Amino acid sequence: MKNDVVVVSGEVSGWTKVSGADLEVTNQYESTIGADTSGKASGYTAGRLLRDPNASDLVTIEKADHAYWSDIAYTNTEKYVNVRSSPNYKAPIVTTLGRDYPLYIISTIDNWSLVRNDSGSIKGYVRSDLLRVVKIQRVDTSK
Repeated sequence: MKNDVVVVSGEVSGWTKVSGADLEVTNQYESTIGADTSGKASGYTAGRLLRDPNASDLVTIEKADHAYWSDIAYTNTEKYVNVRSSPNYKAPIVTTLGRDYPLYIISTIDNWSLVRNDSGSIKGYVRSDLLRVVKIQRVDTSK
């Protein structure tokens, strides 16, 4: 599946040997991870279908320290904003937040941001235009 995690263990004539894996962050601040391949499928795939990982992948799979890796935003509405279970207007409302509630932006899909609060007790989607980003913390993957 797209963006599934695999461990690469060799290459033969353009085919890459891979095993499925679960990732575990071993140090949130240094972005070190370990991979557990036990009980996962293994086989070969075309090497051209694989991409090199980068540090922001940890945010995508929600295994990073959100305070360090995520954009920090505040709700920016006159009164309240709905946090929904999926990125659409008809999705069930998870909770409603007041103005200036602090959130971490995990990812963005169209005009919806997947957000969570510091404790992780609130997680869901908010329209991106209802958020005010005050501190952008992007990972430099060019090195």
